[in-house]
Amino acid sequence: GVQTCALPIWDCSGLRDPGLRDDCREATATSAEDCDRIEGATMRGECWFQLAERTSDPSLCPKAVPFADDCAMHVISAAFSKRIPRSTRPGEGEDDAEAILTSAGLSVDDPRPWSAFYRQLLGANRPIDRQACLAVKDAVRRDACLHTGIALYQDLLNHARDTRKYPCDLPNPSVRSEEHTSELQSQFRISYA
Repeated sequence: GVQTCALPIWDCSGLRDPGLRDDCREATATSAEDCDRIEGATMRGECWFQLAERTSDPSLCPKAVPFADDCAMHVISAAFSKRIPRSTRPGEGEDDAEAILTSAGLSVDDPRPWSAFYRQLLGANRPIDRQACLAVKDAVRRDACLHTGIALYQDLLNHARDTRKYPCDLPNPSVRSEEHTSELQSQFRISYA
């Protein structure tokens, strides 16, 4: 048969030094109650961040002060990957994304989480189709989508440079030819030093 063993239960309360006690509690935390017992604000925030990541629960991120925004961005990016189908295109799925953002305590008017959303959508397809961003009705979100397409393309170019596999060596073209706007053309200036 399969043998199981119980994990030891750590009793951090016996540590006299508050910093060590907080370190112990943060390292062994498995629940909200464990995080609440941490006295130091920064360490308590880190505990909530790790708990939110471990449980994929963005609603815990507002408690992760001073890391609340970083926590939310990490957890929503993972939530987008799990809950938004790969076939989703810009202009679709924004209602689902909005629900994920609000559950993480993020403003739907903040373009940063929308960039994470559109990075997933645009990055799921080759070639990258920035024209798909034009289907996004909200102007702020459409702008976030278009800018994310440029950033994603820059990441692909950096990867190509670092691996010395530039576009002619890649299995699929990275961007549609009609999309070679001046913004993208400026990305072609790459030197192999």
